[in-house]
Amino acid sequence: MPFRHAHRAALRRSNEPHAIIPASLVRLPLLPAALGWRNPVRGDDYDRFEWQIYIVLPHASVTLARVIALADVSFEFRAGDAYARLDCAAPGFELAAAWATARLAERSSYLGAAE
Repeated sequence: MPFRHAHRAALRRSNEPHAIIPASLVRLPLLPAALGWRNPVRGDDYDRFEWQIYIVLPHASVTLARVIALADVSFEFRAGDAYARLDCAAPGFELAAAWATARLAERSSYLGAAE
């Protein structure tokens, strides 16, 4: 049986948004209807320095692209084998959205094991 603190953390997270927009952006790029943005959960809290583009499948949710804010105010963008590191968030988030959309089009890329 889960511990009480895990229940409290889950209840607290349920009242928070799943993805917070980085300060340098006005909004997150729009995605196709099947995809969504989220900040992943690490321990009991959301990791607000990482953003994921994901799709929910019957057996699991699969991350198609990942954005990580680095300590030096740059961003790291990953989708499968694709990688970029940029100092400006806006074009990078658009790039991550394009990569995720392309991976969604390649149905075989997300039907296998999650990253």
